[in-house]
Amino acid sequence: MRIIRKSPGKRTTGRAFFRSLEFWHLFFRIVLIVSLIPLAVISFYNHASADDYAFSNYPHHAWEATGSLLGFFQGCLKQLHWSYTSWQGCFTAVILGTLDPVAFGDSWYAAVAFITFGLLIVSNLIFWRTLFGRRADSQTQRRQRMLADIAACVTSLAMIQLVPRALDMFFWWDGAVNYLPFYTSMLLLSAVLIQIYREEQLSAPKLVPAAILSFLSMGGNYATALVNLLLVLSFALLLLVRRRRGWIPYLAILVSGVLGLAVSVLAPGNGVRMEQEGSYGTGSLVQAVIHSISLAGQSIQQQTGVMLLLLLALLVPFFLLLVREWDTEETKSGNDFWSLPAMPVLLLFFLIYAASYAPTVYVYGDGGPMRVEDVRFFYMVTFGAVSELFLIGKVYHALREQACSEEPWLSRWVVSIVAFIVLFTGMYYVLPRENRETLTSLCAARSLLIGEAQRYDREMKERAALLNDPATDGQDVVVKAVSERPYLLFLYGLELTEDPDYWINRTVAEYYDKKSVTLEDINLEAPE
Repeated sequence: MRIIRKSPGKRTTGRAFFRSLEFWHLFFRIVLIVSLIPLAVISFYNHASADDYAFSNYPHHAWEATGSLLGFFQGCLKQLHWSYTSWQGCFTAVILGTLDPVAFGDSWYAAVAFITFGLLIVSNLIFWRTLFGRRADSQTQRRQRMLADIAACVTSLAMIQLVPRALDMFFWWDGAVNYLPFYTSMLLLSAVLIQIYREEQLSAPKLVPAAILSFLSMGGNYATALVNLLLVLSFALLLLVRRRRGWIPYLAILVSGVLGLAVSVLAPGNGVRMEQEGSYGTGSLVQAVIHSISLAGQSIQQQTGVMLLLLLALLVPFFLLLVREWDTEETKSGNDFWSLPAMPVLLLFFLIYAASYAPTVYVYGDGGPMRVEDVRFFYMVTFGAVSELFLIGKVYHALREQACSEEPWLSRWVVSIVAFIVLFTGMYYVLPRENRETLTSLCAARSLLIGEAQRYDREMKERAALLNDPATDGQDVVVKAVSERPYLLFLYGLELTEDPDYWINRTVAEYYDKKSVTLEDINLEAPE
């Protein structure tokens, strides 16, 4: 890709524009926006399920009774107190769970996907802009921002389209808030740590929010908490290796995170839950570490498919352009990341990724539920892309003279990869019927085009109308099983049952003020 360098005040026109960084910047933003359109449309047919009712029960009734935010937040604190003492110590995740849009009514649940997709994309954008940003003239900074935006768009596309189960991470509030915000907090913490490393200081107005973010990021699930903690320690190790200053901000952020993790781990509710569910884990820390490394390797092998490799390949020319932008500045500042040894850096990324398996392996003996695999996939994409940038920098500096030439193959590279992605999408994801639910946007578009999402929405609205009817308050209510089960919207295995004492039936009954809620008939076979 040849960068068309233009004089101030002149515009890039004609064929030159299609070879310019401006064109690709616009292209990838449009692709991301277009891919989000079917996801935005199908979100209006989304409805609450399972834990949504459990964690929003107190806030919902407080809102219904008072109609005030003060009463609503009092309900949130009541739910937090119950969960912390009787179920789990993940205080930040519980607080976010109580902010479920369904607490304000069924119609608000359509906002879930807008929040989750927005959170992922914005945090990716902040991370890559911080990583790519350098002090330079305005033109150089503008090119760095465009390159960062391209990286954010491509990684966001990979995460959204290829996530193992998009429903858990984007369309189910309680499933998402236990993992997605803590992945995004890792990106934001990394952005802060990068800034500290470069500037060797951090002002108090920035340090206090960073320390609070570190504390709250440890109040989620233990897989992401361990990853976030290890990232802070890794940056501290880099400071030590480079003999740089900036220890006080790092220490403040690290101590804050450790305190947050302690508050979560020491919760009485953890013991109560363990007694009820039991532990099936390894029981040995050494065995847990070994098994976690094994599972991490297997996961990378299974999830690194052709489409993910193609999307990462798209970043090669843009990362090369960035390395060239940094070249002179890096050499002058003596802050050359590329001098770090390759194997230890790549091994560190892998071990941090593998650490996300340790908590579930230690307690349950396996990788945990699918939504944990979703957030691990996000880590894999981010660590993979950063590793790619690092390796390109290593190769560039090893072959500096050859790499400095502006060859037209760079532009042809991107065009070829994009064309191959389109061809591969049609051959593998569109033509075979069994693969049409693999890419998230295609799955949403298919569900909308065949009317599946709309029919599901009508059935769920009929159920909601029955449950919201004041005439049935305090009574036994029987609802029909939905006949339409869109892959992105219907939670298999977490539906109402014929047993009124099943925990989902009880929480739904409490939420809607019914004596009991049962399902009329069940014929819900999960898709293969």
